Amino acid sequence: MNRSGRFYIISVLNNIKARAIILVSIGMMMLSSGTVLSQSYKRIDRQYEKGDFEKHQELLHKAIEKDSTDAFLWLMEARRLANPQDSQCNLEKAWSALMHAESLKGQLDEKDKRKASKADLDTEDFSQVRHQLDSQFYLESLQKPSIETFNQYLYRHGQSTYATEATRKRDSIAWDNTIQIDHAAAYANFIESYPQAEQLMIAKERYDSRLFTEATSGGRLKDFTRFHKQYSNSPYRQKVEEEIFRLSLINASPEYILNLIFQYPHASFSERLLLELALKPDFDLRQLEGRLRPLKVNELRKAKNDAYTVLFPFFENNEYRLVSTSGEEILIRTQALHEDYLCGNIASPILLMGQHDDRLQLYDRQSNLLDGGYYRQIQDLGSGLWQATAKSGRNAAFTSTGRKIHSGFYEYSSLPKSHFLFAKREKNGVLLSQSGVELIKGIEKVEEMLEGKILLISNSQGQTLMPREELISKAQSLEKPVFKYYEEIEYLLEENAFLAYHTDGIDWLNVEGKLLHQFEKVEDVFFTNQFYIVKAEEYYRLYRKSNFQLHADSISTFRHKEAFSAFEKDSSWHILQSLDTIATADNLLMMTPDFVGYEKDHQRQLYFRSTRRLEIPAGFRLNTWEVTNSEEQQVQYAILTSDREVRLYDQMGNEIFQGRATAVKYLGKQYMQVDGGQNKALYTIGGEQLLPFAYEGFGVYDQGIIPVLRARRFAIYDTESKSLSAFDYLQQPQSLSLTKVKVKTEEGTFLSRRNGQKIKNESFSDFRLANDSLMWIKNGKWKLVHQLKDTVFIDQVDQYAYSGQGIIISKQSGIGFYSPLGEEWVAPVYQELINIGSRSEPIYFAERSFREAGMHVVVYYDGRGNIIRRTAYTQEEYERVACDY
Repeated sequence: MNRSGRFYIISVLNNIKARAIILVSIGMMMLSSGTVLSQSYKRIDRQYEKGDFEKHQELLHKAIEKDSTDAFLWLMEARRLANPQDSQCNLEKAWSALMHAESLKGQLDEKDKRKASKADLDTEDFSQVRHQLDSQFYLESLQKPSIETFNQYLYRHGQSTYATEATRKRDSIAWDNTIQIDHAAAYANFIESYPQAEQLMIAKERYDSRLFTEATSGGRLKDFTRFHKQYSNSPYRQKVEEEIFRLSLINASPEYILNLIFQYPHASFSERLLLELALKPDFDLRQLEGRLRPLKVNELRKAKNDAYTVLFPFFENNEYRLVSTSGEEILIRTQALHEDYLCGNIASPILLMGQHDDRLQLYDRQSNLLDGGYYRQIQDLGSGLWQATAKSGRNAAFTSTGRKIHSGFYEYSSLPKSHFLFAKREKNGVLLSQSGVELIKGIEKVEEMLEGKILLISNSQGQTLMPREELISKAQSLEKPVFKYYEEIEYLLEENAFLAYHTDGIDWLNVEGKLLHQFEKVEDVFFTNQFYIVKAEEYYRLYRKSNFQLHADSISTFRHKEAFSAFEKDSSWHILQSLDTIATADNLLMMTPDFVGYEKDHQRQLYFRSTRRLEIPAGFRLNTWEVTNSEEQQVQYAILTSDREVRLYDQMGNEIFQGRATAVKYLGKQYMQVDGGQNKALYTIGGEQLLPFAYEGFGVYDQGIIPVLRARRFAIYDTESKSLSAFDYLQQPQSLSLTKVKVKTEEGTFLSRRNGQKIKNESFSDFRLANDSLMWIKNGKWKLVHQLKDTVFIDQVDQYAYSGQGIIISKQSGIGFYSPLGEEWVAPVYQELINIGSRSEPIYFAERSFREAGMHVVVYYDGRGNIIRRTAYTQEEYERVACDY
């Protein structure tokens, strides 16, 4: 190769490093081409050295035609096609020729090698030509750098000295493209496509970060649970579980949390949620039986019992302790114990401790400080939430496990049915989840409706309805709820709907807050079973509920009831049932949900719910009668009365009673008194006569008996046996139970059976039933006796009261505690006996003073009278634990 050829090749290089490497390689190739070849190769190569490429090509092709298996001839062909000075230069053809030459090189025998050796040719020349082509192809790749270009180069030249640099440049281009897209899918593709890239570690970090951000961008609980399930090995797993724990407490329904726990039994949040749920005061642990191991259920039951076990205080060795009924002691290092401990029911996981200068702090059952602040008041909000007030006026809200969920200058109130917390500060309140997540700000008032399914929110803009589930969904997706505000919202219980008033009229909303219909410029709206009645100016308009179509216009007057409706138009009344006009009347006599009395053409008629009509005879008055049936439901009857006759009809138009009478009176439990003038009879609502017209009157039904009056004396009518006792009583008999009646005669007050037979032939001033077997009887003082036997359990009692499982009695000797059967649990020797526990788990504070010795004996008893602890105090020590309501 001459100098001009070498200069041309060097001039096209645009990379300093590549230019140096290629210059050396090409120089070596030129030295090789200048060696003395054998006569057969020299003649061909001479033309190449002279630059006569056409002659060189002619001689070379003739030689190849003679011997196409000569590897060195194909090598010279590759060299020629790679020379830029040759007009036939073609790198692709040169590469093909080289590949063919290398394939033939393996077939060279010793004769060929000796022949080539004489011409100073060697197999190393193959690698030199390959290196020349590697460098020239790499130069081409640098001219148009791209991922595809470098991939093509590496596919064919992966073993070249430029492969590492080409790989680096390709990966760099791919990484630049990836970070511009900046999505998880782009990073995942980069990691899979370029596993050896220098940017691999940062790509994995960015992939995990973007995947977490993209998958949970909605902020909803289902987004985090789906991520937790699909990407269990993500480095963001802990953060995901924290969010699942936090968001799951927004929807605090036990069923929701339980499903989450059982769906992810091995997740870290499951154990925490399970404990949070188990410690809720109103959660029944029996829901977990059969779904968790019995050992785990027992463990949770113990945790709950430990958390809510009633504690009581005592003072000893100049320090306070709280003791449970099981004897567990908690040391409280404090100067003074808060007064709630002395007489209140301490049954909460949070302990309220009195501190210096009457400041309060929160401790758990292990006496661990839960919050560093001092408080002047701590209040139970219910639903497992507490409010603590600092001296500055700043409040904090805590869960029953002592976790602070919110703080500020707010007054907190729990919304137990919807599981929300309302933090109010003047007219700028905040609606919170029970886990402390702020849902809506700028609220003045919140009301729970429909068992907490709907929230009625008021603020400066007006009122709005917020369905609980929609609010939770939007709060979880980090969207701020947008609702329409009204001047006033009225709840219609019968319709299970809402009237929402605004400047343009009234919106009718369903229980989900959705707009069903809008009335323009109206003064009022009424509802019937099938119609809306809208008043505009002095007229009413009637709309069908089914399609909101106008049924009647310009109605002057409207009367609304549940089943029947009526409107006046053109001086006539139109009585409606369902969607049709059922009657046109001149005048309405009466209208109820079950009956319509009306007059038309001087004829009066009674219309029943069953569409049956009854003509009202002349001289009869129309009235209604509402009674309570055996299912405790209110039922209406229609009554037609004249001076001598009464007719009684049910809602369907069936005649219940007809006879000579002037009035009827409801006695309860489907019994009625029929007034026949001077005498009265007893009937059932069904029309059956029980007692004839021979009595002055009847009392109200009470536990199976009806008092009967005749000749100013009372008797007992037993509705079960349908028997009547003798008229021996001065006052109405009073039912004490299903079997016993209190009666009064000239001899005194007695206890009787329902048939009138005396149980005890002894008069007392008062009777009070204790249970089916025992009764309190008073004659000066109370005594507890067996109802049938003359056995006295407790005698000479001044006062008594039921407490927990027993009875607290007060006698001259003191106050004591007895079982319901009169067994003495605590002797009546104390000046005070107070239940400082709960009704279900009572602890009795019993105190007896010995003034001469200046000592006070305090004994704590459980609900069955067992002594838990007895301590003797001096007057000063006693004042620290004295329970004084």
